[in-house]
Amino acid sequence: MKFLFFILFAHSSCNKTIISRLLGQIIRLLVVFGAVGCSVYDDPILPDVKSFAGVSGDEPRSVIEARRVLKRGGTAADAATAMYFVLSVNLPSAASLGGGGVCLVFRPKTKKEAESIEVLEFFTKASKDNSLNAVRPSAVPGNPMGIYALHSKYGRMKWGELIIAGERLARFGSKMSTAFLRDYKVVENALLEDKESQKIFLGKNMEKPRVGDVLVQTDLANSLSLIRSKGAKYFYGGEFAERLVRQVRKIGGTLSLEDLSSYKPRWVNTVSMYFGGDFFRKHRAHFAPPPATSGILRAHILGMLERSGSLTDSQKENAYHQMLRSSQIAFGNRNKWMKPDFTSNVSEKVLLSENYIDELWNIGNGLKHIPTKTLFPSSPARPENPSATSFVIVDKWGMSVSCEFTMNNNFGIGRVAPGTGIMMAATPLGVGRGSLSLGPMMIINQHSSQLLLAASSSGGVASATSLAWVVANTYLTKEELRKSMNKARVHHSAVPDKAYFESGVGKNIKSSLQQKGHYLASTNSIGKVNIIYCSDGLPRAPETCDVQTDSRGDGMSLSIIEQD
Repeated sequence: MKFLFFILFAHSSCNKTIISRLLGQIIRLLVVFGAVGCSVYDDPILPDVKSFAGVSGDEPRSVIEARRVLKRGGTAADAATAMYFVLSVNLPSAASLGGGGVCLVFRPKTKKEAESIEVLEFFTKASKDNSLNAVRPSAVPGNPMGIYALHSKYGRMKWGELIIAGERLARFGSKMSTAFLRDYKVVENALLEDKESQKIFLGKNMEKPRVGDVLVQTDLANSLSLIRSKGAKYFYGGEFAERLVRQVRKIGGTLSLEDLSSYKPRWVNTVSMYFGGDFFRKHRAHFAPPPATSGILRAHILGMLERSGSLTDSQKENAYHQMLRSSQIAFGNRNKWMKPDFTSNVSEKVLLSENYIDELWNIGNGLKHIPTKTLFPSSPARPENPSATSFVIVDKWGMSVSCEFTMNNNFGIGRVAPGTGIMMAATPLGVGRGSLSLGPMMIINQHSSQLLLAASSSGGVASATSLAWVVANTYLTKEELRKSMNKARVHHSAVPDKAYFESGVGKNIKSSLQQKGHYLASTNSIGKVNIIYCSDGLPRAPETCDVQTDSRGDGMSLSIIEQD
């Protein structure tokens, strides 16, 4: 700034127009590099740049529908609403109307941070009726009311317009995707013990489904029609709710009218930390708080990777070692703060404080692998919920939505409530269930209210490490997003004390890891990530944005780039 004043006063005889242009150029540079904390909503500085909107998800048809909504001028919340209801039809294994989830929402126009970025929790809940001796304990659904809350607060388009695509796909048929069949084949035999599932998935000819087969779900279409015409509240009260309770109990599940009528989603604050090491400390990483437990895990891994400085190291072996070390410590330490219901016995502000992450980083010597039983003697093995799907969306105004959904088990309880078409989620109680592996994130320039990154992931226990690896390589080293997504991954969850690696990890790296004491185990793939990255911020610099889905899955990413 001293340089700026020198120019103005030392050249007072210069033409005022020249000075004005020079001043404008300097301000442009300051804004681009973040030195001036203003927003394009306050003073549009680059009016002729292209706008950017994008969506990435695990199921292609839902991505196409979300892009269509964005193209029509809908907000990210509108697109998320339409996308979810297509998912409820095309991916009931992870996103049925009977499931639940969590979304992180950012809106640049809002001045107060607490209002500009927040978390919407709509987790499934266990039934309150303990008198129900159920063969297959099921959950209280969260998705319909959660998505309704998202649309009510941030949507522009009419509710019914956004559900109609999913309803039509259910009624007239939707082609089975590779993403759906990947989940289906894992539980096919158990699933087909259910007559309702047979009717849906085998069709009239009772033949096993293949990619491209048309899936017709008339009962589900009728349920969606009621939600479209009467609102999500009708799902939780009235005649439909009574029928749903009866049918769920008929298939051995747990559900009561009180469960449904008392269900409410929650808007809560994010948990956050400074991230990226920028001089002005503008950039803040935001995560969903517990009981979306993976949010804290992702933050801890990223915080330790930032402190290691290993990702910019010319020795790739050290980067992989530090990734394994960071994830081992994060998972091992989790048992110190996580309660049985996945909430925290330590303040989230403390958990993400610089001192706390410094302490984590200083565990062990950092040069060699130290066995988990030495670092965390009481760390138990903990199976994690593998059922999840995710997406990220950003509109041209910079509003972004990052969501993760779960059925608490692949296809939930494996039973459809007769006459509704709804696959019921499993109870969130018990081993390997619930919101343990959920935790969408974003990175925001808090001074200029710009979105820098939005990410979500799935893959059970590996969801945290896969997302952290991609974000760290993209954001800390400024590596091209596609390259970061395709880079081979590793994973360590403390127990078992194994370093899992993908086939792309080279021989030299594996040899180095073994020399450092890691016990290696190969695996086909580690996690599935969906991500949007804008290196200079959105909506300020849309030309710097990219959106990617994970090649390890069967999803899709699409963008809309146009002139303002």
